Amino acid sequence: MASQRMEDLTRAAAQAAAREGATFEAEWKPVLLGGLYELSQAPQGKKGSATDAMPANKRQLLDQDLQRELKRCGIPFKRNDKHPVRSLDAQRLLCAVEDAGTRVALAHALFRAYWVENKDVSQQDVLASIAQHHGINDVKDRIQNEKNKDTLRANTEWAAGHGAFGVPSFFVEVDDDLNLFFGNDRTHFAMRRLGVTPEHPLARPLRLQPTLRAAPKQDLVLNFYHDFSSPWSFLGSTQVFRLAEVHGARLVMKPILLGALFREIGTPNVPMLAISSVKRAYGGLDMQDWCAFHDNVPLRFPDDFPLRTVLPLRVAIADPAVTKHIYQAAWTQNKNVGDKDVLRQVLEKAGFDAETLFSQADQQGIKEQLKRNTMEFKDKGGCGVPTFQVGDAGALVWGQDRVNVVADMLSEAAESATAPSSSL
Repeated sequence: MASQRMEDLTRAAAQAAAREGATFEAEWKPVLLGGLYELSQAPQGKKGSATDAMPANKRQLLDQDLQRELKRCGIPFKRNDKHPVRSLDAQRLLCAVEDAGTRVALAHALFRAYWVENKDVSQQDVLASIAQHHGINDVKDRIQNEKNKDTLRANTEWAAGHGAFGVPSFFVEVDDDLNLFFGNDRTHFAMRRLGVTPEHPLARPLRLQPTLRAAPKQDLVLNFYHDFSSPWSFLGSTQVFRLAEVHGARLVMKPILLGALFREIGTPNVPMLAISSVKRAYGGLDMQDWCAFHDNVPLRFPDDFPLRTVLPLRVAIADPAVTKHIYQAAWTQNKNVGDKDVLRQVLEKAGFDAETLFSQADQQGIKEQLKRNTMEFKDKGGCGVPTFQVGDAGALVWGQDRVNVVADMLSEAAESATAPSSSL
């Protein structure tokens, strides 16, 4: 997917550099994904796939997200019948091409062969047929050439040594300062780092619909599944209220027990502690990027992380108006909201009757509601927080980095007065 957008990204970055009297160069560097997995000590191992270590709910949601993003970006795609296909020879072949333009053209052809034309690019005859169209006839010799093997190995080791754990990885160097951005959905960060203005479409997450507001009599609902224990859920909470307001949607808060969900679907209780240290380190940097993007949200990990959030969640069911205040206390003020005395102080400072809320939270009906929310979410295919849903029958959209998608769904629903499909 990222390869299909590189021409537009490169053009925007070059134009930004030219405005400052600077130069810009984009270089495509082949790496071996299995090598990155091995060097970063990924749980799935050298020969595995990232999805191997995922529960079924997460695999399904990520596949839905992929299909949705492909459609939103207008990128042709057909899952290869033989996936995963061994790409070692194809990557060595790319390393053998010294001319940058030819290498890019060949890379595009190989991507298309794998992800559109359903070809087996592990076969040398397939590679030879593709390479011939680019004036390359000695494919076998190039693949076996020790220099090209060494180049692929060196590319992979360099990328891993600078924090890469998967592909696509974008390394952006400005004034000797090197930054890594991972994934097709982080290119807007790379563009901003390269000086592309925030107003440029490529410097922000993709929007396909203008912001439309629901009609006064239209009951447009935005469900927000969340748990105070998650920093990503906190970031989502900083956006969801505005998102609902500008679209005229009725926001329905759906507190869930994230730990109970994880046990149900087979996810580690604290996922970030189960991934490789390299990926965990990048996650921290990525979180900083999103905080800056969301108008410099002052996120601070609480000293008592992971937080125990059963009582705060029950209180939030009793009165959803406390939600903002609990998130702010936990993730900007270093308050252990799982401690009843601390939570009491937070609630009273915000003007709530803490003892009344605690009494309500202790009622069986509230306790059962939290359990129902959690099981409902699991049964719908949920795998993490925050997760958004437009209407009770709409597609689940996982992640605070998909607010743009949710905004498009709300605009589409406001325009059509019907629940949106999962196509946006």
